[in-house]
Amino acid sequence: MTEPFALEPLAQTILAADNLVVFDGMSARQAHHFFDAEDRDALVRGAVAGAIRLRGKRSLLIQGEVTGTPVTPCRIEVGGDVLITGGIRYAHISARNIYIGGQIQDCRLSAAGDLQCGGDLQRSQAEVGAYQWGQGQIEGLRTQVDRARDERERLNRLVGQEEKRLGRACNTTLVPLDFNAGRILRQEADRIIIDLSAFYQALGQLPETKLASALDEFFAKGVLGLLARTNQRYLAENPTRQKVFLQLLRQLRELFLLVTRRDRTVHLLEELAEQIDHLVAQICSPHCRIWVRGQVLHGTTLEFVLPSAQDQGDRHFTFSHTAALLQIQPGEKPGQLDLDLDCGGLSHFRQSAAQGELCGVNFYSLNGQVFWEPLHLPVT
Repeated sequence: MTEPFALEPLAQTILAADNLVVFDGMSARQAHHFFDAEDRDALVRGAVAGAIRLRGKRSLLIQGEVTGTPVTPCRIEVGGDVLITGGIRYAHISARNIYIGGQIQDCRLSAAGDLQCGGDLQRSQAEVGAYQWGQGQIEGLRTQVDRARDERERLNRLVGQEEKRLGRACNTTLVPLDFNAGRILRQEADRIIIDLSAFYQALGQLPETKLASALDEFFAKGVLGLLARTNQRYLAENPTRQKVFLQLLRQLRELFLLVTRRDRTVHLLEELAEQIDHLVAQICSPHCRIWVRGQVLHGTTLEFVLPSAQDQGDRHFTFSHTAALLQIQPGEKPGQLDLDLDCGGLSHFRQSAAQGELCGVNFYSLNGQVFWEPLHLPVT
């Protein structure tokens, strides 16, 4: 979690991004009201005003204020973080984390992680722990899993066919050939089997390019060299057998490549499963906070989403959720606020608080309840 209200390092991270797309200030008078940064970080120089819609898969920095209208709010939806240096009014924002430098008024905000407000928070709905984006990522990973499984089955069939074809070819020679190389290359009655698990274990974790180079070198120097030595009798008795032997080695090379492709696909499936499990754990164990440097005023609802996941089998997850709610309304007396707390639909509490009690506050949820405590910010 970033240091509360330390916005400059966050801004610098976005500004230093590769392929940063830059827009100058946006207003309703422009011909185009829709902007898509696609798979790039985005910078807006200046304010955003009117019914502007901004979308993207990564993070967004707006150097100014954001102001829509009650009828046509400004809409921002990005997969990364949103950082706005000024205040916002009449805006709907959905992002991973939301950082607002000024006040928030008449807005609807939804963050998967944290929300930070550098000014007052009034007449707004603020939701943290939203998991729709994470759920979409999981669905995308599931699509990759299905494709990888189809590829693995296809490669398994091809490997089985090539193992038998090479085995039959070796068995047709008058002088028996030895196509054994420890646990990695094994000659059985009807097939040649390649098992690279010991090789992968010896190498450990390597980048894909280095692993491919290591496999090529191992086959050229290790496997081919060993087979040439162990089959010297076959080669020495008749020089014409060299052509047959070279043809068998080419078939072995093709089988080797098929096995490595299948192994990479199996490894990809393992990585995808780990990514899905990690995302599900993140969704179901939110540690989200709402930080407000100014005052939290009436007409505001703070919602902490409490998701749960059910595995329908084979990592097909369905999600449901409850929510811990804090609704803030004007109290009966001047300077007083009424607080309505809904603890995940299980219990309700009402209490009063002086308006000053909700100034400079850090909100969080624990066991379905909403708690708050004074901000403890470093002295600058």
